[in-house]
Amino acid sequence: MNTSVVTVDTLKNIGLKYAQLLGVDLRNFDLRGFDLHNADLAGIDLRNTNLRGADLRYTNLRDADLRYTNLRNTNLRGANLRNADLFNANLRGANLRGADLHVAILHSASLRNADLHGANLRNADLFNADLHSADLHNAILHSASLHNADLYGADLRNAILHSASLRYTNLRSADLRNAILHSASLRYTNLRGANLRGADLRNAILHSADLHSADLTDSKR
Repeated sequence: MNTSVVTVDTLKNIGLKYAQLLGVDLRNFDLRGFDLHNADLAGIDLRNTNLRGADLRYTNLRDADLRYTNLRNTNLRGANLRNADLFNANLRGANLRGADLHVAILHSASLRNADLHGANLRNADLFNADLHSADLHNAILHSASLHNADLYGADLRNAILHSASLRYTNLRSADLRNAILHSASLRYTNLRGANLRGADLRNAILHSADLHSADLTDSKR
């Protein structure tokens, strides 16, 4: 594709499903509702682009620049977002089921009410991210950084948080039943009213953590 003449109308005319757009600059484009599912957008610059409600199922966004991008209510089910930069991106209500976010940067991103069921967030940077009421059931968060993140009321059942950093994280009223928190850092973490039944807390650091009214029945410590 000739990147010098790319316009929104051009993209609408050619269609983007299964497209390969290597090297295309899509910064600041309005791509609301576009069908990009299964497209190859690896390494694409999508900063400040509006992709609200777009179909990005199984799309390859590896190494893509998605800083400040609007992905609200976007379908990213099964998408490859390895090493993607989603700093301050809006992913509220997005469908990220089974998405690969290994080593992705989600610093200060909004993931409120997002569906991350079974997503791979291993080594992801979620510092200061908003994950209020997010679905992280069965998610892999091994060694992820969730420092200062808001996970109030989040569903983390069976989530793998081995060696994760959860310092100063808000996990109030979160569902952590059977979650693996082995060797996790929970310093100064708010766990008030959290459900930790059957959770694995062996070798976890709970210095100054607030466990008021938390349910630790059958947890491993």
